[in-house]
Amino acid sequence: MPELRQAALPLASPSRGPVFTARSILVRTKIPGMDVAINPYVGCSYGCGYCYAAFMGRSVGRGRDEWGRYVYPKENLRAVLRRELRRPRNGRARIFF
Repeated sequence: MPELRQAALPLASPSRGPVFTARSILVRTKIPGMDVAINPYVGCSYGCGYCYAAFMGRSVGRGRDEWGRYVYPKENLRAVLRRELRRPRNGRARIFF
């Protein structure tokens, strides 16, 4: 098994704010070449001007102009992901992190 190394990019750190209970972690995506994405938090710490996901702030009462300034973790990530990975699926899935 390959050794896991720390990512070269800075990791997002959770903002002070709400912690969410996830209903799902694996989400179908239309990103070319991927089938599902792992969504462990709400928000973003980068705020790229071209981001397609900036509209997601409305789900937590944040404006588009605040995108990139908050990250709210999903508290039950491990349990939900474990449950979802046990669920039978057809074939393989390409996962976007």
